[in-house]
Amino acid sequence: MSRAAFEAAPYSQAIVDGDGLILLASGAFREWFGDDCVGRAVEEVVGAASAGLASKLRALCSERHGFQVQDMLLRTDKRELRVEGSGQVLGEGGESLLVLLDLTQRVSESTALAQRERSESIARFAGGLAHDLNNMLAAIVATAQAGRADVRERVGDAAQDFSAIIDEAERGATLARSLHALSFDDTGSWRPVDLRAELRAVAAVLGRGSTAVPIVLDVDETTPDVVGDRARLHQLVLNLLVNARDAVRAVGGGIEVSVGRSTSGGVRLVVADSGPGIPAELRERVFEPYFSTKGKRLDRGQGWGIGLGLTIVEAVARSTDASLRLDDRPGGGTVFTVEWPRTAVVESNAVEAPKPRSTGSPAQVLMADDEATLVGAVARQLRRTEHSVYVAISATECQRLFEEYQSSVDVAVIDVMLGDGDGRRLAERFRVARPDLGIVLISATAGLSIADSEAPDRILIKPFDVAELVEAIERAREAGRARSEVSSS
Repeated sequence: MSRAAFEAAPYSQAIVDGDGLILLASGAFREWFGDDCVGRAVEEVVGAASAGLASKLRALCSERHGFQVQDMLLRTDKRELRVEGSGQVLGEGGESLLVLLDLTQRVSESTALAQRERSESIARFAGGLAHDLNNMLAAIVATAQAGRADVRERVGDAAQDFSAIIDEAERGATLARSLHALSFDDTGSWRPVDLRAELRAVAAVLGRGSTAVPIVLDVDETTPDVVGDRARLHQLVLNLLVNARDAVRAVGGGIEVSVGRSTSGGVRLVVADSGPGIPAELRERVFEPYFSTKGKRLDRGQGWGIGLGLTIVEAVARSTDASLRLDDRPGGGTVFTVEWPRTAVVESNAVEAPKPRSTGSPAQVLMADDEATLVGAVARQLRRTEHSVYVAISATECQRLFEEYQSSVDVAVIDVMLGDGDGRRLAERFRVARPDLGIVLISATAGLSIADSEAPDRILIKPFDVAELVEAIERAREAGRARSEVSSS
C-alpha cells in the first residue's frame, strides 16, 4: 500500500516503529489525536486516551505481542468513542500496525434498538395491566352496586357479595405485588432462604384441588440456603410451578421438580413438565411482560395467566445472580433450570428464634393513614377485638392526637406515606418521646424493610388481613415493654 493510500484510508490507523514512535498516521487517526501525533510515542498519544490500550501498546512495542480488543472506551480531546482495536507486528524490522475502528455508531444503533424494543414491551405491559385492572374494578363496582340494591330491598346475601369483592381485591393485590417484583427498585429484606421449604409449600398447594396435577419432588436435604428476599424467591418457585402446571393441564401429565447442590457448589432448581413444549421461535419472547403461549383459556375456562409469571422468574433470578435456562424435555415438554453460583448461597445452621407469646390483652392504638376508608374500616375491626383506637388521616392530626394521648397509647400504627408528611419521621419523633412505644409501619411498597427506619418494631405491607395487624400490634407492644424493662434495670 502506498503512503497516500494509507493516509487516505477510512480507518484510524498508524505505523509504529520498534521504539514505539508513530511513523505514519491516517487522516482519521490524525483527526482523533491531532496532526502532531506523528513522531510522538504511541503510548503517550493513544495510551492517554485509553488506559486499557496503554498496556497493550506497551506489549506490542517492547515485547512484539499482537492484540485485539472488541470494545473499549477511548477519550480524546474532541470526543468519546467506543472502539475495536488491533495491533499487529509487521515483520523483522520492528514496525507494527495499529488499527482502531469506531464502534460508536454501532453501539448507538444497538442502544436505540434496545430502547425501541423496551418501549414496545412497556406498551404491551401497560395495555395488559389496564385491561386486567379495569376488569377487576368493574367486578368490584358491579358487585358493590348489586349488594347495595339488595340491602335496600332486603334480599340477597350480603356476605357472599363481600366475599366476592374481597376475592377481586386480592387478585388486584397479587397483580400489584407481581408488578413491583419486576421493578426491583429496592432489595427488600435479604437473608438466607431455604428453597426446600418454599418448594414443599408451593407443591403442597398446587397438588390439591380441582386444578391439581401430579408433582414429583426430588429434594436434596443438604441444599444450602440462597441469599435473597424470601417473598420474591417464593414468587420464583411459585411461578415456575404454576407455569408447568398450566402447561400439562390441557394435555395431561405431571411435573418433576428437583433442588440440590450444583457441581460448582451453588444451588440448582429444575422444573420439568410433560406439556406440549415451547416452539424454538418463541423462546426468546417467553420472558417478555404480557407474552403468553397458553392461549386465552385452558380447560373449564380457568387458569390462563396474564403473561407475567416467567417475566418475574427472570427478574428474580437476575437480581440474585442466578442463571436461567430453558430446554426441551426428553420425551416432550419443557425444562427450566435456575442455578445460583456459590457466591449467592450460604450454609445455614441458624435456629429460628421463638416467637413472643401474645397476651391478647386490649391495647390503646393510634392509627394514621391518609386513606379515610381504609383507616375507618380497620379501626372498626380493631375495636371488635377490644382494642381502643384513635384515628388520624394526616401527619398533623396524628401528631396532635399523640401529644394529647401520649401517656396512654401503647402502639402507633402509621402509614409510611401520609399526605402531609413522612410516616417514618413521625414514628421516629414518637419513639424519642416514648421509647417504650410500640411502632408498626404500614406501606403499599413491598420492598420496605426495618432497616429503612430506626423506629418500627413491625412492618406490614398492604393489603393485609386484620388478624396480621392484631398480631403485629401485640408484637410491637411486647417489644416496647422489653425496651422499658431494659431501660429501668
